[in-house]
Amino acid sequence: MLTKTTSADTLANAKAARASRTLAAKSKTIAANQLTDNTAGASVINTPMPATPTFQPAPVGGTPALRSYLHREAAAFEPGEGERPLNGTVRLRFMVRADGKISNLKVVGGLRTNYDNEALRMAREGPTWQPGIAAGRRADLPMELTITF
Repeated sequence: MLTKTTSADTLANAKAARASRTLAAKSKTIAANQLTDNTAGASVINTPMPATPTFQPAPVGGTPALRSYLHREAAAFEPGEGERPLNGTVRLRFMVRADGKISNLKVVGGLRTNYDNEALRMAREGPTWQPGIAAGRRADLPMELTITF
């Protein structure tokens, strides 16, 4: 059975087709805006975070307590029999590990062997260290220490 199409039906079909096209165009615009918004969000995601600051290792009790300890120990040091006392500094370089212990102790600038050995002893037996922080985590970091005799 065939039905006759009237001009009213044709007009209704044309309006429905136009509404459908308008709705499709709006959907594309919304999808394009969402894509642009997502792309903008992606550029923020791909932007690197600012670098976290590096914190150097520090002696437990603070630097003044370490200096006081070193001064007290250096003043009590007596050079060997028949050796003349010296005035000067011994520079040490070492690593403060992530667990706070020191390792790789080396004399960078020394006075005399017995003074260098005393400076190494003072650093080994001195206060413990708080580990340094690099990239947001505890890390092995180098330190230098000057001991004045």
